[in-house]
Amino acid sequence: METEIRQAIYDHTISASSLSASNTFWVKAKQEQTGTYCVLSLISNPLNKDSQKQYEEIFFQISLFGKSLSSLESIESEILDLWDFSSTTLKNRFTNFSVVGVGRIARGSLRVEDDYWHNYIQYKLELQAD
Repeated sequence: METEIRQAIYDHTISASSLSASNTFWVKAKQEQTGTYCVLSLISNPLNKDSQKQYEEIFFQISLFGKSLSSLESIESEILDLWDFSSTTLKNRFTNFSVVGVGRIARGSLRVEDDYWHNYIQYKLELQAD
């Protein structure tokens, strides 16, 4: 179940033209990773279930890292277009769930070092078991 959810989030995210399997990772990027890259993570009690295991709430974060804030903002805009109100486009990514809703819950930008930025977007994904 968690594997299917993580794969669907990953596949949907890398469908953004600025992202690919070579610059998008779960939890941690490669140590030698350079350039702009994306890290996905499940956050804050990532799999909330109802008592009958029919309903799932998944909270996840999309983090973008890079030296160019304008480049990150461009990718972030693409991700927002991809994920915001994406219930209909996500439905084909799941075999055991129906998408109830997707909502952005947070967004921010942090300067990690003098010349390095971290932009993040957090979402809540609501699923119902088929």
